[in-house]
Amino acid sequence: MYAAVYKQDNTEAGKVLLPKEIFGQAMKASFLHQVINAQAANRRQGNAHTKNRSEVRGGGKKPWRQKGTGRARAGSLRSPLFRGGGTVFGPRHGKDWKQKINQKVKKQALFLALSSKVREGTFFLVEDLKLKENKTKFAAGFVKNVASQAKTKDLGQGKTLVVLASPDENVFRSFRNLKGFAVDEVRNLSALQVISCRNILMAKEAVAVLKKTFLSSEKTALKEEVTAYSQEISVNFTQLQQHYTLNISAANVSGKLRSLALSGRLVGEGNAKVYLQKDSTRLLVFDTA
Repeated sequence: MYAAVYKQDNTEAGKVLLPKEIFGQAMKASFLHQVINAQAANRRQGNAHTKNRSEVRGGGKKPWRQKGTGRARAGSLRSPLFRGGGTVFGPRHGKDWKQKINQKVKKQALFLALSSKVREGTFFLVEDLKLKENKTKFAAGFVKNVASQAKTKDLGQGKTLVVLASPDENVFRSFRNLKGFAVDEVRNLSALQVISCRNILMAKEAVAVLKKTFLSSEKTALKEEVTAYSQEISVNFTQLQQHYTLNISAANVSGKLRSLALSGRLVGEGNAKVYLQKDSTRLLVFDTA
């Protein structure tokens, strides 16, 4: 999947290949909806607070005698029945709205959100997202140039998220006064943040940072390292019942391949890839089902 790259001087800088794992995901609306709701709930502070009848000031004196008035009996003017009294079952401070979101789920939701922006045509890549000075007129001119190159009137309409590869004070200060614009680093992106914006304006360098940040899988990295100097053998699970699978950790990825810990037996049937480590009899087993 290719995307056009735009420059500040009103010229197109060619095209760049976008990672399919990030920008080519098929939409899963229900999955994305669940993650966005959870992320929105995690932003709630829970500051709303009401007082019950024991916390409201006053009400210590019995308003009228128990009998003989013809009125209903009452013991305090701070009863929830009276104006100015306590609140029953109202919101209380300290309520925790947080929902647990697994890292893999959060990452997948971000990929779905970015993929949807690419399909909708509201994702724009720029060659050099830098400004000479921290002035709003430079930021406004920059957006105008990109919009004219992309032949769209949507850029600048609604909320636009400017995504940087690294912190840039000039860009942050310049876009701060533009209505509807928000600036953030690519490493801080979330599905809620992307979906909440109509347009995404991303620096070209941010794509590489995005790939490095969110596609660094220990299992994938270990596979690539082992495959470089090993021979691949296709076997069946039923032939490997006596062997053990491997406990893959981040320590096995950095530097040279280290000895791997054994962590349990293979279960079930199906195809597997077994890598025979060079100059060793150790088997590296990966499930490919």
